[in-house]
Amino acid sequence: LVAGLPDERFQGKLGIYLTGDRSTPELTLPNAPNCGAKALCVFGGLDLHGKERSPPWTGLAQTATSGANTITVEGSVDWQPDEEIVISSISFMPGETETRTITGVSTDDSGNSVLTLDRSLQYKHIAITETAGDTTFTMAAKVGLLTRNIKIQGREYDVSRRKRRDSEEEESFGARVMVGTLNEQGKQYKGYAWLEDVEFYNTGQLGWDEFYDPRYSLSFLDVGDVTEARPSSLDSCTFHHGFSPAIGVYGTNNLNISNSITSHSVGPAAIVEGSDNRLTGNLFTNILNPDTYQDRDLTSLNWRGAVEITAAPGLEMKDNVVAGSERIGYLISGEPCTEESKWENNEVHSALHGVHVYEKSQPE
Repeated sequence: LVAGLPDERFQGKLGIYLTGDRSTPELTLPNAPNCGAKALCVFGGLDLHGKERSPPWTGLAQTATSGANTITVEGSVDWQPDEEIVISSISFMPGETETRTITGVSTDDSGNSVLTLDRSLQYKHIAITETAGDTTFTMAAKVGLLTRNIKIQGREYDVSRRKRRDSEEEESFGARVMVGTLNEQGKQYKGYAWLEDVEFYNTGQLGWDEFYDPRYSLSFLDVGDVTEARPSSLDSCTFHHGFSPAIGVYGTNNLNISNSITSHSVGPAAIVEGSDNRLTGNLFTNILNPDTYQDRDLTSLNWRGAVEITAAPGLEMKDNVVAGSERIGYLISGEPCTEESKWENNEVHSALHGVHVYEKSQPE
């Protein structure tokens, strides 16, 4: 499936709608990962290259007060009216993340962009600069553009045709994309997904969290090394209003995940296993704890991270921001210190704990 090329981006509008619910029969394959239902399973190539947006996300240039219907963000943006944005929490409450639709865009005297919103803000979102000794730092809410011209979406249920009247959100059963390997008649078909400026909305299926059957918004499952012939990559994509972890990487090496946004995932925004992968310049906000989602188990002591790293030697992790997680920002299973660290300038706020590092895995 191809829409656009890296040097010739798709300029129209493309919607990929996947249908089904928890009663939909599953597609099972004998020599491949379980495809399940409401899924796009890739054992060939998926090339989706949407219209380039700049920047994917930025920060507030000045504090936005509760009740305001305009915000000022840093620098120039190409964002347009009728497009959706997310404004991250900057308090102790991840749920103070807000989504709004742009109704107008202008530029102030400092060259920053002023966005007029369809509704007033419910919460205060700060942008302040402080100095401690010789160090000056800025604390500011992050603002990201969620809208893309290529959109993968779970189709809402037609409740008039169902015996049960649960909605897609109540069942937490959205669309999913799985990239994997299929063995058939002595041949191996190894999938890849090269995605640029693609939007995932109402995706992921709550309840399937095993490494061999991760029904996340997007998963790469045992595809081995990313090569020029199989160029899997993820850049400037958005995942919002999902029902599961957003991105799962298992048995996959040399994969790039950059400049992307996750807002409202149930479970981690990114789970990464494999060698020499790159996680750079991403924004993760309003990451929900799955055990307590929809009041499932309010006594649960199972803490999940917005970003979870396990068995990932050679990982490059730079310039990422966790701006709102109900439990942990970064949950890391430690690696031997045998090489120079490739982790730097990662930020976390609006989480109960910033970083957990374990020798092997999360303790019981």
